[in-house]
Amino acid sequence: LAGLDAFASQLAEITEQSLSLPVLPAKQSSQINAYLTISANWLSLAENALPLLTAIACLPASLQQPQNKLWRRHIALYL
Repeated sequence: LAGLDAFASQLAEITEQSLSLPVLPAKQSSQINAYLTISANWLSLAENALPLLTAIACLPASLQQPQNKLWRRHIALYL
């Protein structure tokens, strides 16, 4: 569960960073650097969380949410 909390925290942080990016096209080198840095952060998050996401995706739906498959939609959107 600690891994899931860390993932959620990282996801919230990177999402906030992404929302604060200037509108494209970037006109200054600092803006381009910001886009590249945040892109690298997204890739790092995906790489670090892949085992966690794989474990969640492999669980039977009945263990997650027996009434619907909403969790699968969340995983699919993330991937």
